[in-house]
Amino acid sequence: MISSTTNSKIKQVRALQTQRRAREAEHLFVLEGQRLLEEVLRAGVPAQLVLHTGRLNPPGRSVVNRLARAGAIVEEVSEPVMNACSATEHNPGLLAVVAQPQLKPPAAVALALVLDGIAEPGNLGALLRTAEAAGVQAVWLAPGSVDAFNPKVVRAAAGAHLRLPVIGASWEQITAALQGCRLWRAAAGSGQAYNAVDWRGRCGLLLSGETRGFDARGVKLAAGTVHVPMASAVESLNVAVAAGVILLEAARQRRA
Repeated sequence: MISSTTNSKIKQVRALQTQRRAREAEHLFVLEGQRLLEEVLRAGVPAQLVLHTGRLNPPGRSVVNRLARAGAIVEEVSEPVMNACSATEHNPGLLAVVAQPQLKPPAAVALALVLDGIAEPGNLGALLRTAEAAGVQAVWLAPGSVDAFNPKVVRAAAGAHLRLPVIGASWEQITAALQGCRLWRAAAGSGQAYNAVDWRGRCGLLLSGETRGFDARGVKLAAGTVHVPMASAVESLNVAVAAGVILLEAARQRRA
């Protein structure tokens, strides 16, 4: 059992949990809890290291054994060490260091999401989870967005990272990737109502952080603007809520 936070494996996990540069240098990230590790197994993404405490239940033990058979190094750790490694207030007693998926978008994306300057990790995680639920085929993160593999993003995304291409890119790269894709910019009180737009062809949604606003290059890339009609006393919706409203309308139209 590992009982010291000076252990090299523990130092690696703590660096991945707290440092963007460590995640980017090693192309690894951390997933916590039995449910997310089950998603790792389903996705076939390799886990390098699994840490667990002595309070594993039988289903959790089964997950650990399956990850070990797939090649992961497994270590039992003390509760204080797990507390030091976990990014949650109450550690789940189980986590894994996993390779960042290198998922490629389709050559001609049918439904895209472009995010400009989303700085709040919980919002980005909720956006990724919503995008996957709505059938978005790829998400592009423009410069200025929070790291997609930040622990709070990973937790809020609920496994979306393992199935949905999430691509950090320059505006030039985004423009090239979305040639022929009609991109709609969402802005409070501007343009057409979101449900008056035809979302059935190759299209996408562009959203920005609530305080920063849109980069001029994003505005130029958009074919038009949409909004979610609201009661007059409400200025705007949280960006993840707005995304859910608009993307689920797009999904409804595409199923019809």
